[in-house]
Amino acid sequence: MYKVVVVDDEPWTRRGIIRAINWNELGLELAGEAEDGDDALRLIQEASPQIVLVDMNMPGMGGVQLIRRLKQMERDFWIIVISGYSRFEYTREAIVSRVFDYVLKPIKKAELNEVLKKCVEELERTLSEREIRHYHGELLRRERERVIIELIRRLPRAPERSGAAAAFYRQLRRMPSMCVVVARPDEMSEAAAHFGSEEAALRELDLAVMGALRSGGRDGCIGFIDPEKLECIFVVYDMSIDVKASLRSCAFRFPFSAGIGHVVSDPEDLHDSWKQASRALKWKRAGEQCAILAAEDGSYDQPHPPVAPDQLHALATALWCGNQEQALAVIQAIVQGRIRHNATVEAMQSMAITLLGEIGKVVASLDLDLKDATGSSHPELADRIGSLFSAGDIERMFGELVRLVVSRIRSRGRSGVMQAVKEMAEDVSRMYFKPLSIHD
Repeated sequence: MYKVVVVDDEPWTRRGIIRAINWNELGLELAGEAEDGDDALRLIQEASPQIVLVDMNMPGMGGVQLIRRLKQMERDFWIIVISGYSRFEYTREAIVSRVFDYVLKPIKKAELNEVLKKCVEELERTLSEREIRHYHGELLRRERERVIIELIRRLPRAPERSGAAAAFYRQLRRMPSMCVVVARPDEMSEAAAHFGSEEAALRELDLAVMGALRSGGRDGCIGFIDPEKLECIFVVYDMSIDVKASLRSCAFRFPFSAGIGHVVSDPEDLHDSWKQASRALKWKRAGEQCAILAAEDGSYDQPHPPVAPDQLHALATALWCGNQEQALAVIQAIVQGRIRHNATVEAMQSMAITLLGEIGKVVASLDLDLKDATGSSHPELADRIGSLFSAGDIERMFGELVRLVVSRIRSRGRSGVMQAVKEMAEDVSRMYFKPLSIHD
């Protein structure tokens, strides 16, 4: 059903128009009625009708002013002018404003319904054309995206690219330069909680960055979301775009950081630009937000200091004893120490891999399997660490791992470490009066 608003200053005229319309037959419904232009504007903004019937001669804001205001709004209205005055200025205004049609009073029911019927047909035709354009636009976007993914990931090409995909590849070949941008939310857990899920947060980031890079009507960029790596990837092939400034301009949506790869001249080198962008993003410091890092600015590499042996021993001991609070305190101390030393994301991820290895050793020493204890294998957890770009997300991941491992250890009851402690206590009791060496 299409919504209709009737605007006329005479109540009996409005009621007559409403009674004359074949609402069900035309698929129309009354969204409201107004007696002047000011009331009509408020009603139209609230009801969002598709068709507006406007009387040209009204007190206050008349029909001419109302039509002009409606044309300034960022919506499409089909306007039908109704007036008892056939003066030239009204007719001229209707033509200039490109209203759909013009009906003179006294209104004839058949004439009014015929005009509305034509209006509905035009409305449906226009909507169908929009849907078709949207459909073809989506197909074009997907074809372009497929080409970009093939180039960035260096995937085997499709046996035959479609006409749109081949045309887009030829367009890239003609471009003198292009680069890859990789963007991620600074705190994925917070972004996911705010937007409802990780993918929803990535979609929001994709929209924000694409809007900034395409400001001014440019069409020199294409992007897509990689939900596995929790990142958004963009290829900029119009280098008149100020990439750094555009990225900084949209950081108000929510904190995110981005890496920018080297500019390349051959589409086949986009894979290298993507790797450089991903590496540059890992130069972000722990706790830093809204960092825009370009590979061309140079390396921020720093050595990855090993986790202190006593900290690893403290973590292992806490896990062996089933002490969840102590294990979490050790992990928090390790992470906070890295933050104080201004570690990069890359260094934080290296530290996390070390902690994962230590947890794996503890689990294996108790004749347990890491996947059984946590639900994920070591390679799966290592991949997950590679997608964590904040100290908070790393702490949250290991907090969950510790909880699962401790729960599994405690569930074994008297077996595992508890059994080992019991046996040691029994040995001490049995050999209390014997001289025990350190080896014993």
